[in-house]
Amino acid sequence: MAYGEFGFPEYSGEASGRIDTQSPWIVRITPEDDVIGIGETIKLIFTEAIAAESLTGEAFTLREMVIGTPIGGGANDTTYVKLPEAMYRTEVGGSDITFYFDADFNATYDGALMAISVDGITDRASNPMDSTFLHVLEVENVGATQSRMSSLGLAGEQLEDGTVQLSWMQYNAEGNLNYLIERSADGDQFEVIGSVLSSEAESFSYHDETVLSDQAFYRLRIQRTDATEAYSRVAVIMDAGLAQPLSVEVFPNPIEDDQVQFTWFSKGSEADVSLEVRDLRGVLIHSEALDVTTRDLQQTVKLPGHLETGMYLLQVSQGSQTQVVKFIKE
Repeated sequence: MAYGEFGFPEYSGEASGRIDTQSPWIVRITPEDDVIGIGETIKLIFTEAIAAESLTGEAFTLREMVIGTPIGGGANDTTYVKLPEAMYRTEVGGSDITFYFDADFNATYDGALMAISVDGITDRASNPMDSTFLHVLEVENVGATQSRMSSLGLAGEQLEDGTVQLSWMQYNAEGNLNYLIERSADGDQFEVIGSVLSSEAESFSYHDETVLSDQAFYRLRIQRTDATEAYSRVAVIMDAGLAQPLSVEVFPNPIEDDQVQFTWFSKGSEADVSLEVRDLRGVLIHSEALDVTTRDLQQTVKLPGHLETGMYLLQVSQGSQTQVVKFIKE
């Protein structure tokens, strides 16, 4: 029997003929104050050597904890967003696993909470961990002298019309070329929705004109002058109910006495409203403009008495939104 660095038994099949059946576990993690400063690494120290090939898939992940606070109160909503691989690399050395971070990591992730999850990794004798490990650390853009450096600080807010305004600060004017704005509905799949060129300006902003529904996750993909990329921490914006999409209802349906009675509603937009009635062939029967003050009030359209029985279409449009409702004339 041999004893490892921390006094735990390690059985060697070659030395003694005994089989190692001991599951590995973590005995220490650094930094011990759970704060990742500039230039610092994260190191997990196990009781014995870890099989590098077991660090795949979901067995070993580093994620950002993104916490959303519901408008009007209630329990916080926590989403774990995978840290982009461009921002770190891992190195396995015997019983140690070390995370090394991108040079801009502290500037772009300042204030973020990082969650390390370990579940299912094995030692070199294929013994798996018998429990799940989860540990949270905070990122601070502070150097060895404890002086705080310039941070990107991505933030956002929902405007009265339901759209979202993003803002962030300059932190590396000479090294950054372009900011790509990415959005996700679930914190998993992100797509590029716009871009802002870097400059000497102290701050930047971007207006996402899509009306927010439920919540949205935003981050920046930063294209640097050396052809590499970095990412920002994620900003989550919760819908405050400031805007609601256009909706239209016809009642009664089938209509009575050649009159289409309907209501329309939207919130957050004061754009002009137009109405059209067409048959199923697309032939226009009636059109008119509606004042925005008619919102949520019953309206009536008198149809020509000579129309045949059958199905027709009521189309209401406001700005870029259009709703079409089928109704029946008996």
